[in-house]
Amino acid sequence: MRYIVIPKGISKPIFESQIVGRFHGLEIRFVSYDREQELVADLEDFSSVIEGDIIYFRSVTDFFRYKISSVFSRKKVITEFDFRGIISEESYLRNRCRIRRLLLSWLEFFAFKYSDRLFSVSNNLASYLVKKFYSKDIVVIPCCVPADICILKDRSSKHKELRFIYVGSMSEWQSFDNICELYSSVDSELTSLTVVTKDRVKANQILQNYMIQAVVLSGDKNFVLKQLDRADFGFIYRANSIINTTSSPVKFLEYTARGVIPVMSPYVGDYSHIFQNISYTVRDSKQKMNVEILARMRADANTYRELFKLTNNFSWETYFDR
Repeated sequence: MRYIVIPKGISKPIFESQIVGRFHGLEIRFVSYDREQELVADLEDFSSVIEGDIIYFRSVTDFFRYKISSVFSRKKVITEFDFRGIISEESYLRNRCRIRRLLLSWLEFFAFKYSDRLFSVSNNLASYLVKKFYSKDIVVIPCCVPADICILKDRSSKHKELRFIYVGSMSEWQSFDNICELYSSVDSELTSLTVVTKDRVKANQILQNYMIQAVVLSGDKNFVLKQLDRADFGFIYRANSIINTTSSPVKFLEYTARGVIPVMSPYVGDYSHIFQNISYTVRDSKQKMNVEILARMRADANTYRELFKLTNNFSWETYFDR
């Protein structure tokens, strides 16, 4: 039996797409140290775990608590730890607390050292962990998407305007200001921008700063997919930092799954390399985007075939068969 430890604070969309989606079809049970979580109605208890079971963790604090509490246990269970990012660096970026960063870095090492099986969200992250700690086998499993959202976009009846979209938050690390600067550089009146975000007020404020006219919307997953189906290009801009170069943004594959060509910086985890031939890469937010190149990419049917093919390789249904 495999037990999944639900980390505190995980959102419902991420829980469903990145945990339930990943283990779909397998016999699993859920446990959690967070008794206020509302994602699973009936949680199991760690006392239910028997010898030979597998326990999967995504939180360094959960892993540490389990290891300390089971130090005298004679049950031989298999522990799996999945590095979905560099939590010590993410925490430091938010709080600028060096002590907390050092503590979380130690907990990352503890999970790295004492897990029976290790996973990471990207090849770049696996390389980082080996370089930071020591050589150990790490299985790379990115943030995949379900195969049923992947479509081969039909470009037989193209509209004249270049339709851009941004889906995401107004968090600093998502660089919406840089995206607005990029969009402003497109030298054509035949363009449109749709922004899908929960923070519509802040999005409109930033758009006004750049004197950009855009449609700002919010909605659920199905609504987002419908907006993506209408778009040609999707912005995903990340700064050059270890957090971004080791990441695996779910948004990226959601773009490509619907035939949306990514407009991205070179620092979007492994994807900047894997998808570089079918994406529009910008080195700097001050770079002026070339309308002719964008139009040619949109008109080329091979672009959409490659997007469909590559994205299918990153669906939960096919990734483990690669």
